[in-house]
Amino acid sequence: MNDFEPADTRIMTIVHNALRRDVGRVQTALGEWPYPDPVQRAAIAEHLAWLIGFLHMHHHAEDHGLYPIVRQRVPEAAAVLDAMGRDHHVLADAIEGVERAAREYAADDTAREALLGAIDHLAAVMLPHLQREEDEAMPIVSQCMSRAEWTHWDQQYNLDTRSFAERVFAGLWLMDGAGEGDRDFVRSLIPRPLSRAIELLRSRGYDHRAHRCWYLPQHSHIRRQRPSSRVDVEVAAPPEAVWAVLTDPSRIPEWSHECCEVELLDPGQVGLGSRFRGGNRVGRNRWSRTCTVFRCEPAREFGYLTSGGPGDATAWHFRLEKTATGTRLTQAYRIVSMPSWMSVWVGVVMTSHNDRSAALRKDLVRLAAIAEEVASATWPNSRTGCDQT
Repeated sequence: MNDFEPADTRIMTIVHNALRRDVGRVQTALGEWPYPDPVQRAAIAEHLAWLIGFLHMHHHAEDHGLYPIVRQRVPEAAAVLDAMGRDHHVLADAIEGVERAAREYAADDTAREALLGAIDHLAAVMLPHLQREEDEAMPIVSQCMSRAEWTHWDQQYNLDTRSFAERVFAGLWLMDGAGEGDRDFVRSLIPRPLSRAIELLRSRGYDHRAHRCWYLPQHSHIRRQRPSSRVDVEVAAPPEAVWAVLTDPSRIPEWSHECCEVELLDPGQVGLGSRFRGGNRVGRNRWSRTCTVFRCEPAREFGYLTSGGPGDATAWHFRLEKTATGTRLTQAYRIVSMPSWMSVWVGVVMTSHNDRSAALRKDLVRLAAIAEEVASATWPNSRTGCDQT
């Protein structure tokens, strides 16, 4: 009687799917406007550092623990295993490139394109490897290793090498966006009461970290407000005229539907790191926030991050694109953070904040009218704003 129970290698595909998912998320975050604000940039760089460490441990477990067993038991699998080794060698260089680019991006926002290029290169070599491993190597593993041997290898190389907190994070990471079948399989790897407790107690912390990376709705605990929006208008004025109005904080009350006063906190022209405080009003509700400029590319892109409230922050992005008739001005915002209680409170007392798209578009229409007046009256002799020195 043959009582051999083959290794169940489904976890390998689940791991690979998580890697595919995160590579795609990084490509989207770095490659699609609005590009990351400082909070998201730091979170992505931190997550990539974790991901690189995970990949190194994953490949070490295969190269030193798994594939030597397979090579010994199935000599005719040498060609497949040799291909896996070559892939890992090429991947090591690509991973090193991402590691280096991520460090540079953490320190300098202008390194975004270089990091995106490094991620694209990693995807080009890693994604085909993952598919080959699933299609060619894993069937051989199931043929020559029992379920008990696979479990022992996984325990020795993937679990015992990590702390409990690291294993918890990795488990939640594997389940992020996975189908219910894969989520149940990950849960099955630890006692059910413990897995349920982990999801209940630790998932909020994971969601907070993931939201800072990706700004995806499934990670957000904001339930009433629309967490992001984008609107645009056509302006019959050159980008330089639009820029002159946009980057003059003192003019914000002229076009904003709720900002009624602005105080400049730093002297001189507005530039990277400059701060100003905006006073806002909606009905009887008044509040103020400090705004810090994090992007300032003259006549192209402007952005600032709000702070100073009870844990809330919003990133505001503006993009200017030259057109045949003037400028296309686009505004986007993302709620970076907001306590759950505040989301409920704002949803009750300021329902206009639940979806601000229409109001923000009217703001841009007013800004456009001001820019058109500036262009017709004083351009090209008007001052053009942002000092990057």
